[in-house]
Amino acid sequence: MLSDVSVFLRGSCRFTATGDFPERFLNLCARSDMGLWDIRRTDGGVSARVIAGRYRLLLPCARRCGVRLSVTRRYGLPFRLLPYRRRPGMPLGFLLFCGTLWFLSLFIWSVRLPVLSPEVSTELEQALDDMGVSVGSLRSEVDGDRMSIELQMRVPDLTWAGISTFGSSVTVEAKEYEPVAIIPKVGEPCNLIAARDGIILDIDYLRGEVEVQPGQAVVKGDLLVSGVVEHLDGSVQITEASAAVWARTTHRITCTIPYRQTITQRTGRLITRHRVRLFSLELPLLSGIDTEGLYEREYSEWHLTVGTMELPFEVRTERCYEQEQIPVEYTPEQAEQLAAEELERRAAELDCAEIIDSRCTFTQGEHSVTAVMELTVKEDIASPSPIGIQ
Repeated sequence: MLSDVSVFLRGSCRFTATGDFPERFLNLCARSDMGLWDIRRTDGGVSARVIAGRYRLLLPCARRCGVRLSVTRRYGLPFRLLPYRRRPGMPLGFLLFCGTLWFLSLFIWSVRLPVLSPEVSTELEQALDDMGVSVGSLRSEVDGDRMSIELQMRVPDLTWAGISTFGSSVTVEAKEYEPVAIIPKVGEPCNLIAARDGIILDIDYLRGEVEVQPGQAVVKGDLLVSGVVEHLDGSVQITEASAAVWARTTHRITCTIPYRQTITQRTGRLITRHRVRLFSLELPLLSGIDTEGLYEREYSEWHLTVGTMELPFEVRTERCYEQEQIPVEYTPEQAEQLAAEELERRAAELDCAEIIDSRCTFTQGEHSVTAVMELTVKEDIASPSPIGIQ
């Protein structure tokens, strides 16, 4: 039995054989290897299917047996295309479709990027775009081995990179540089040392040997909690010291505000420009508008997608907000107010549990006001330090 696909492409027909000796006709067909199948008995004869090209070969067998053949039904692709044989646009359209499909297969249709930090991802996308690895680029111009080395040179934060091509899809794999942390891993022996100068207020002890007491002054680098614990029986245990050592520390924040400044603000004029990118070709939709000068620019992109597949057609929108620089002059009181607001903002960014006290001093100069904030805060100054074991 031929496969269904082969039968569909070659075409087949069902016929009936009626006469005095249809059984003899079937025997002759079997000896001649005609390949009949789906044989059924009908009133006055038999019915079967055969490849369309072999039907004429059945006529000599039918004459020898005195049976009459008649086609009852036709199947397959040749018979479905038969009504279009007088329409030259059909084969021309088919050839055009195949040519378009081949032409589109020469380009990159999707680029898969690895998951990295936002800064490195932006740098990676820009480097790939400069190298010509983007949706719509020619697939033949993507040399994975060479571009992998070039990508590492363009993006220094990558320790490894690889570019592979499969069909019209490009996969970029990369590993971001991760600095070696000096903090020991969980479970490794370590001490706790002071990260800043301060006066110990409280200790939330979990594990280790406490070396300081509340009210004691420490400097940066002093041992707070030791990971070497000596028991009463004289045995020594090396463990991971764990505790929160709260101390009173001081921070100094300085800010200078000039009396005369130049601020930049939008004028309200907006220029929007669009560019259409088809494969690697970019076409501007609006040109002739001058955007030289001081403008704040915002970019957005719209990609044509089918399902989860991104097609090589996108519309890039550039919005240009015109800006102007305006000179302003503050009084000493206004400058002090601005400096105080800036100091408050910086103080709120400090990683501390509580601000105990704060003092601000302002010094008015000839051209600016200098503000200094002295903060007394409560914070955890314990910092892990690995224990070297020989």
